[in-house]
Amino acid sequence: MKKGSLPLIGLTVTALSITACVQQIWQVTYEGPDQHFSEFHELTQDSSGNLVVLAEIKTPDSNNSSQAILKYDSQGNLIWETIIPHVFNFDGFSGKDFIATSPDNHIFTAGITIGEGNKLTLLNEDGDIQWTNVIGYGFQEPSILFDIEATYDNQFLALGLYPDYNLVSYNEDGDVLWENDGGSRLDAFNINRPPQAMGEVVVNTNNDIFFSNGSAINKLNTDGETTARITTNDLDVGYIVDIDASDDQLAVLSMGNGITKISILDNNLNVIESRTVTMGYSTGQLAISNNGNVCVSFQNGIVPGFRYVNGEMNADIGWVWADSKHIVEDIREIRSVSAIQNSCRITMIHSLEDTTISETTINNGRLQISDTIKKSGFASFNTYSNDSGFYSLGFTSSDTQENLAQMFKYTFK
Repeated sequence: MKKGSLPLIGLTVTALSITACVQQIWQVTYEGPDQHFSEFHELTQDSSGNLVVLAEIKTPDSNNSSQAILKYDSQGNLIWETIIPHVFNFDGFSGKDFIATSPDNHIFTAGITIGEGNKLTLLNEDGDIQWTNVIGYGFQEPSILFDIEATYDNQFLALGLYPDYNLVSYNEDGDVLWENDGGSRLDAFNINRPPQAMGEVVVNTNNDIFFSNGSAINKLNTDGETTARITTNDLDVGYIVDIDASDDQLAVLSMGNGITKISILDNNLNVIESRTVTMGYSTGQLAISNNGNVCVSFQNGIVPGFRYVNGEMNADIGWVWADSKHIVEDIREIRSVSAIQNSCRITMIHSLEDTTISETTINNGRLQISDTIKKSGFASFNTYSNDSGFYSLGFTSSDTQENLAQMFKYTFK
């Protein structure tokens, strides 16, 4: 699910450090066109078990960029690639996923076309573009896209400003099915909030749709009708940062008034459990597994002296474990959080003596870290977990190319 940027501090060697319980299965490298930089940004999976990756390829001066969608099989073999010219990807550190797949294996993605607006694209399972929709810029405020999602009944959702705040649903032909304005938002009243708290949309297998506009969370049915709503006043916080849905619960990370709050809601947006940590303005991510365990990571800065907190909680006992530390490296920043049953997988990127290091820690229901994956000279944009393994993707350095997209698959023995 979100964040600010951290440049790779280039090394030409990639070193791997893992615990005895972790095994690297394969790695793939995507070079893109000659004389271009390449970066893997996001990853999802289709119903056939193939991996669908969102990449960006850019000229060395970064003045031109194209979006690349690549499909790999479960062994890391490239099946096809489709390049969408002149499209920049959204902030790869935000935690939001601007690529999604439907049960019919359609692929929905979004990016920025400079001077035109935001481009939504739908591809079929063979990588053929079915339709595109460029959301232009309005006269009073730009049409900004915050998040996208695909539902389990093949709706394609785009959340943003059009120029009014809206969640818009498209069908497979690109026709608009419905819109929902989500109600008032904080910046309409000149209340500042971090970019991460602008909005997010998530779905579950019951075809429930939940979306946040930073000041409220709305639950919608498949017709786009609001069936439940909870606001920051109800949660007693300043703004909503992140949400994630399981089949019967919703996890919420919210902040403000000098605290950070992690809440677990039922499907009707009633609060079941919540915990607070005294921490001012901060940013973070969370994820909820289908058995109700919530993994969370948040921080109030990325340079030495600032603080970051990792933890796990559920509706039965509250905190399962929590760990608070101060940053001692040159820089440290959250990249992704995933939850598989009672396993929390938290990836952070940090730098030491001009070396960029990506580090994933795995906690299996307890404070003590059970596994660690650490890679030097590699900047992780995102991670993805499924039943067969754990994937880390981003970019590294080589002698011939500054940024080189790479993805690694690991399993746990």
